[in-house]
Amino acid sequence: MNITIKERLYKLIPYLFIILGLTLGIIYNIKGSYVDENGFLIEPFYLIPLSIIFIFIGISFLGYQIFKKLIIFLLKNK
Repeated sequence: MNITIKERLYKLIPYLFIILGLTLGIIYNIKGSYVDENGFLIEPFYLIPLSIIFIFIGISFLGYQIFKKLIIFLLKNK
């Protein structure tokens, strides 16, 4: 069975979203936060929601793919 490039990308996309979300979380932890000389907290807060959104999209898309395979499997064996 030959798998096209489009099918490979379709299977790879959820993992890329999850990896991107985890990478953003790691970057947030590495970059850290600090208080500047004026007493303001400086942190890359935008990375937290982006990380959560990318992980959620990846898990949702992966769940959709698994659900789709399950439905196709059940319909073939009917």
